[in-house]
Amino acid sequence: MPASMALYANAETRIDLSTYGTERAPLLGMSGPGYSFTLGSHSHVPLADQLAFARSLAENSADFLAALELFAAANADTVPAK
Repeated sequence: MPASMALYANAETRIDLSTYGTERAPLLGMSGPGYSFTLGSHSHVPLADQLAFARSLAENSADFLAALELFAAANADTVPAK
């Protein structure tokens, strides 16, 4: 079943990492007023696939930051500050 979700961060958005040492895989959460989203891996997924996903997430997050910094630098006078 196809699904789509969009979460738009604002000043009230929190990102939290929950770690459990070697007992279980970590969870990454995003939450704000009226919503929460948790990203994790499941034990039935091979660990190599979980690591590949996490590396892709980290790489794309770094690229997102770079693109947003470029956008902010080019639009500092046009994007309203909060």
